[in-house]
Amino acid sequence: MHSHAERPRRSWLPWLLTAAGLVAVTIPIINRIQRPPRQASLGVLPSETSDVEAEVDGVDRVALAADTKGRLARAGWPEMAARAVVDLNLDWLTIQAEENPGGFERQLKLLEAVGSHPRVFAVVERHPELAGLLAGASAPEDVAASLDVADGDYSPLVGLFLQHCNDHDRTLLARVLASRRTTIRTLQEHGMLGAEILFMYPRPPAAHRNTDWSRDYDRWLDDELTTRRHVSDEELASFVNLVLGQGPEIRRRLSEDESFRRDFRTILWPRLNRAASGSQSAFEALLGDPRIWDLLRLDASEELLRGSGLMAIDLLYGFPEDGRPAYPADLHGQVIQILLRHEPLSVQALLAFRRDPLFIRLLKKPISDDTRAAALAKLFQARPNHPELLARYARLSGAALADDVGPPPHGVVTWLPFYYTVYEVPKKWLQGRDATAMDFFQAALDPVMLIADVASGGGAEIPRRAVQIGGRTAGEELAGKVGEKVLVVTLEKSASELAARKIGTEAAESLASKGGGMMFDWTASALLAETQATIKGTLRKAATVDITNVVQFLHRYGGMDRRTMKEWLGVEARLCMRGDARVFFAMHNVPQKLMGAKAAEFLTRTSQDLMLGGAVESEQGQDALRKAGKTALDAKEHAGKALHSWQQHVSAIWLLQASQPSLKTTIHE
Repeated sequence: MHSHAERPRRSWLPWLLTAAGLVAVTIPIINRIQRPPRQASLGVLPSETSDVEAEVDGVDRVALAADTKGRLARAGWPEMAARAVVDLNLDWLTIQAEENPGGFERQLKLLEAVGSHPRVFAVVERHPELAGLLAGASAPEDVAASLDVADGDYSPLVGLFLQHCNDHDRTLLARVLASRRTTIRTLQEHGMLGAEILFMYPRPPAAHRNTDWSRDYDRWLDDELTTRRHVSDEELASFVNLVLGQGPEIRRRLSEDESFRRDFRTILWPRLNRAASGSQSAFEALLGDPRIWDLLRLDASEELLRGSGLMAIDLLYGFPEDGRPAYPADLHGQVIQILLRHEPLSVQALLAFRRDPLFIRLLKKPISDDTRAAALAKLFQARPNHPELLARYARLSGAALADDVGPPPHGVVTWLPFYYTVYEVPKKWLQGRDATAMDFFQAALDPVMLIADVASGGGAEIPRRAVQIGGRTAGEELAGKVGEKVLVVTLEKSASELAARKIGTEAAESLASKGGGMMFDWTASALLAETQATIKGTLRKAATVDITNVVQFLHRYGGMDRRTMKEWLGVEARLCMRGDARVFFAMHNVPQKLMGAKAAEFLTRTSQDLMLGGAVESEQGQDALRKAGKTALDAKEHAGKALHSWQQHVSAIWLLQASQPSLKTTIHE
């Protein structure tokens, strides 16, 4: 028999067990109820798999969010900025805390360090996705200030920081945007990718500000680009091509040569600009040799360039390494006069006999221009038996030579067809082109800019979700037709057509037949012109455009740090631009071993969301939905979802980059 005292103790035991069970069941439910509703990523219909489950193995999202906000607050973050950043990145941070705790801690410490830069937070509150970018920047205040812009300018400018991932380049980009933002935005509106690269070059240290040539260069570049705001795509492309190709040489001379710095904007550049503005000329025909700036010091330089192109450089300055010596300085006047008279046989004689001492003696004879022209013509026509005739001419007096050769042949040379059909271009000009850029051109004879292929880029998931959105018919069109090529351009054909319009069909056909380095400048200009047309004319219709090849080429041609091209992410990726100017990475085969299964899935899925969302928002996508009887999407609501998905995507990439500085990128070829 039990005592009276034992009875109440045993009666409470079931109640205690029951209460414990209720608590175990209720607390997770309460946690779920208290959590703010997670915003859908981008898909019009949410994917069957949620972004991150409410309960991630071993990670309490509510506690993680509260702890992270507390740490940021203690590091000096304002409450609003901390909340915005944590709320946006909670999915990513939860994944990192589970799969990559070391990386998670590094990301938080980098974010905490941003707290010592209070001037960035006004921008971070409006654009919380910038937190990771600022965390990885050595000059976060400069970067934030460069993006403190109107809403319409933000997306085109922030996308540049995805293209330039080297910290040095990002710092330089931020400073360039601080002073040249208006010009860069004008070029972007013109469809010109890589506009910022024109201003991204090493500048003199602050100690040399009194001799800072870069201000003169920037002012010249800004003025010239401003005057070209309303020109054709081809004309703007031609000038940008000149800056990319000749910019390093111009800057070198500005920094080293006081007389060049004095005369560049007032004398030398106006001469080149006028020479390239003639009806039969173009910058592309004048970019092959940096010594063009020496030629431009001559009073007759404009006429020489219009009439002889770069042959004048060959004859006056030579290519000794190719066995093509320059004519002696005391004969430069004679050579210039022959070129200015546009005598085709005389010019060919100058090119053919420059190594013959007797020919040099003949040029030094005090004879009239007509006698010299007749003698040179007969010599060239006598090949290969010209040595005997040349020896006889060398022995004759001036008067006897005039009687012997008679009057000169009639007719003048039209230099461009002559230049491209007869003139043998020096090997150095062909070899001097950036080999990697030429490799790009060889690989880019197929279309260089396509609508990002929604179906192949997203595997089986994208077509399945497209069908969910619009039904079978519209879904297939979203995942298929919207993935068709938008810019079906063969650069070889485009460059030849550009050359034909500028220098005539005969010269262009000969140019195209020689290919290689002869086509370099025309191909570069054609690429720049076609890119502008595509960005301006078809981007909205095309949903998402793959800009990887074009950006790679511009970085190489513009002399950017090659590491920039290797540090994007460390995985296979394509750089894409949506119709709303937002740039993102289309991820392919993200290796789970590199960053964890859920992190890989997160980056892959957000890029797929952006790609599919771009297809849905495009004109073709909306047409497909209407044809299938679907109501067009509410633009305002969908824009909000697109923004959130893009913010999550770029924020995760920047946080990952900041915490793994050694991670390298392989841009998917």
